[in-house]
Amino acid sequence: MPSTAVPLCVWLLCLSSTAALKPTLAPPLYVWLLCLSSSAAALKPALAPPLQSNGPHGLPLLPSGDHLTLDAPGWTRGIGTGGRVWPASAALCRYLARTGTVRGKAVLELGCGTGATGLTCAAALNASSVLLTEGGSEGLLQLARRNVDANRLHLNCDVSVQRHGWGEPVEWAPELVVGSDVTYDRDAHDRLCATLKALGAPAILA
Repeated sequence: MPSTAVPLCVWLLCLSSTAALKPTLAPPLYVWLLCLSSSAAALKPALAPPLQSNGPHGLPLLPSGDHLTLDAPGWTRGIGTGGRVWPASAALCRYLARTGTVRGKAVLELGCGTGATGLTCAAALNASSVLLTEGGSEGLLQLARRNVDANRLHLNCDVSVQRHGWGEPVEWAPELVVGSDVTYDRDAHDRLCATLKALGAPAILA
């Protein structure tokens, strides 16, 4: 286990095997592999009462009992893999809801797709601000923006959407980075790690 003095720690929630990541990760980027049952103890936030998880796509319901309105067309309209809410996003949202990790933090979501995770942070988990970033098609960026607009009444902080391709220069200083289904493409691992190192904030990836 690396020292907590390391400036960047990436928390990977082990929803599936992460063995493929190991060859591409080198110091000073340390990866702490946590399973969902033990990661709460390592992060050391106060556990919060879990939100109900029977909303659409398995996402937590909002405190009001409402749910996010998400356009998630899947592969249609030329949007590709980012056009659906994958199970890892729902699992990550439930984890963040239980740990209270997001509360009061400026959050940046990598590879936001529909924006489900970041919007949950803004609408239900008391983030201070949320920036959704996506390096995919223009159609996918527009999808994220539409989903932000569709949920304005539920958002408790400022939410914006910007293009970012992993490995490109960054101009943001978030307090927490989140991302779901961002490690499946082995060829993108180096670029993802470069972005995480440049952002310099703790990251929770699923």
